[in-house]
Amino acid sequence: ILKSFLSQRNLVVHILIPMGVLDKMPNAYRFATSILRRNNSDLLNGEIGFPLLAHVRRGYDEKYANKQYATGRHLPFSYFSDAIAVSCAKFNVPKESKLHIHTDLVNKPTKWKPSQEGIIEGFKSNSGHEDVSYIQLEPYDLTRHVACPENYELEIHYCDPIMKTFLDMCTAKVLIQGKSALSYLAGIVNENTVISPINQSHAKLPRWHSSV
Repeated sequence: ILKSFLSQRNLVVHILIPMGVLDKMPNAYRFATSILRRNNSDLLNGEIGFPLLAHVRRGYDEKYANKQYATGRHLPFSYFSDAIAVSCAKFNVPKESKLHIHTDLVNKPTKWKPSQEGIIEGFKSNSGHEDVSYIQLEPYDLTRHVACPENYELEIHYCDPIMKTFLDMCTAKVLIQGKSALSYLAGIVNENTVISPINQSHAKLPRWHSSV
């Protein structure tokens, strides 16, 4: 800061995210919660929170990422079936409620042309096909993979706009996180009930519930 006052030249500031420190003191996120909610109150207060929302982040990493990295990267569908059933009972989600799932999976065959060259290169390496310019994504019908408890209705949101997805997660009455930075951040903003998977990459906030 002192240098910025004394120097006439432009400065490049490198901001490092202290994840290692925050993983040891996750309660410090409470300051971020208050600031984020205050600065975005118009957005957050204008949303109607879903009774329960699960973030099924699966991606297609196995197609283009390092196979060692992709293995075990995502939670099984059975995790969400179990978490939804337990949460409805434990947190008194009203019967006949519509339960929601946001997912980055597609529900119809889709040609994906990623802008990052490295993704296509990774796909070529994993698939053995050198003459390709897109990745063919297979469709999923999550109603066949994630069970809905009796007396509830399940609504799946496939690849909704990221801001809508994020706001829905930030305002849900019960948020079931995926193994995902997006739902981790949403859990920080969300002041309601948040369920964190036991193998989340970063530390569980004290106010969150463990999936155990």
